[in-house]
Amino acid sequence: MRKLLAATVLAASLVPGPASAEERVFELHLKRHHRPGAPVIAVVQNVSDTGQRIGPTWTITHAKSGEVVAQNHWTRRERRLAPGETAVWEWDQREGSYSSEPSPPGEDEERVRPGGYVLTADEEDPRLTRRFQIGRFFTLGFEGRDDTFVVFSNERRAIRAMRAEARAEDKTLIVSGIVRGRAPYNREWSYSMGPGSIVLGEVFVEVCDASPRYVERRRKSWLGERWCPWSSYVVKTGR
Repeated sequence: MRKLLAATVLAASLVPGPASAEERVFELHLKRHHRPGAPVIAVVQNVSDTGQRIGPTWTITHAKSGEVVAQNHWTRRERRLAPGETAVWEWDQREGSYSSEPSPPGEDEERVRPGGYVLTADEEDPRLTRRFQIGRFFTLGFEGRDDTFVVFSNERRAIRAMRAEARAEDKTLIVSGIVRGRAPYNREWSYSMGPGSIVLGEVFVEVCDASPRYVERRRKSWLGERWCPWSSYVVKTGR
């Protein structure tokens, strides 16, 4: 009886169990910020030691509505990745795109609007999902200071207002936004303005006025708060 039990335990130990939830088979790489019309490049790499299959369909949805705006369907041959091999989807921001092929020359399809989007490369693995933004970069200046500050907005109203201010000779609007953590496009500073929080106005309450260096020194107390530097103005579109 003991021999039979020992043999059963040994056999069970030799049967491969399910992969650990912490085991990484794929890695997903995707930039977080994109200009309108610029390619959105998603890369999944097989980081395991054996051949693996990626999901048959990658999907891009609008972050707020959940509406599907684009999908990429992989063939059976394209789905199998050898160790170290990658699968790359270069999406040109066409709304209703259902392949990885670029638009034919002269074909004028509507691009998606600025906003937040979600890429899902595998619905069963939450680690293969990324949120990203489509919007515009702007460079701010501050009266009486040499400092500049880069903001990224994904709201159409704020984008229109900042583009107009960048062209205007007489700049009258203050740029305001919620203070968030560090952003890769604004390396000089350890904080940023939330892309969906930016608004412009001629007057803001004094309590949210501060120079960029004052906010830098007291960053922890400003995180999540609205910052409206009265001296701010839009220098240019871009960074």
